[in-house]
This record gives sequence, C-alpha cells and structure tokens, in this order.
Amino acid sequence: MSNTIIENSLVLTTDQKNYIDKNILSNNIPWFFSEDSVYADQKNYFSHVLIHRIEDKKNLEINSPHTLFFVEILKKICIDNDVTCSEILRASLNTTFANNDTTGTVHVDHEFDHMNCIVYLSSVDNAGTLIFENDQKTIAYKSNCIKYSYLLFPGLYHAQLFPPPGTRRTVFVATFK
Repeated sequence: MSNTIIENSLVLTTDQKNYIDKNILSNNIPWFFSEDSVYADQKNYFSHVLIHRIEDKKNLEINSPHTLFFVEILKKICIDNDVTCSEILRASLNTTFANNDTTGTVHVDHEFDHMNCIVYLSSVDNAGTLIFENDQKTIAYKSNCIKYSYLLFPGLYHAQLFPPPGTRRTVFVATFK
C-alpha cells in the first residue's frame, strides 16, 4: 500500500449535488449523537452510519437509504485515481461543530492496512484534515475543507480540524481495502 495522499475535486452531476444539498445538508436526515469520536475521547459529533464498521461484524448490512448513493461516489473516486476497492470496511456521514479543542484525536481507523476516503460536503475555513507522521505529532499534510473535494490516503494517523463557532463540518468518510 502506497503512502500517497491525494486531494482533489470531485466532479458531480447537478442531480448529485442537489441530492446532497436536499437530503444530507438539510433537515431531512436523522443525525445520531455520539459522545466520543475516537477511543473515549469525549469529543462529540453527529453521525449517520451508512455501513457499520467491520469490527462490529455488521458491515455487510446497508444501514441507510443514502448508502448506495455514497458507495457510487466512493467507486468513482477509486476509479478516477486507479485505486482498488474490494471491500468497504465502514462508511458514514459525520457532522461536527466547534469544540474546545482545535483538532480531533489523532488516530488510525483500523489496526490493519486500509485506505481512507474523506469527501467534504461543506466548505469551512480551517476545518480540513491533518495527516501525521508515525510519531503522531509531526504534521505531514493538511487538507482544506472545500465542498465536493476529497482526500484519499492509506491508513495513516490523522485528525480533523474542528470548524469555527457558528459553522458545521459535514463529511462522507469511508475506509476500505
């Protein structure tokens, strides 16, 4: 698995953009509160699980009527970047708000080789993703949170940047191999 980090714009149709605006970024989707973002870190957020984590042994279940829409987006990103996706390990829509901290907890999503995909569904200044060296302190890459852009990278240590007060950061996240 390469350590290549890809940040690019996603080309979506007008219908796809309308779907995101009318179904995901509106009041038409149920968001579920979680007290912890990573490992009991007490950094809360809202999620809408599309495909459960493989560790939960339920990742073959479709958990949302929005799942197939986002699986198609993931497939397009993989094809456009010549990246293989043989199994989705988890997929979710996440939305976060300002927090007392500027960044989320530095983490990897799985304890085995995997790829990460983050698609920004909103544009928010200073609310991208930080990717770290193995020391979990040195920033190797900082992405921008620009609507319809994506970040594709192997299972490296990373953390979100919390959005400023009065804004929300909404993303589609998936891990796969």
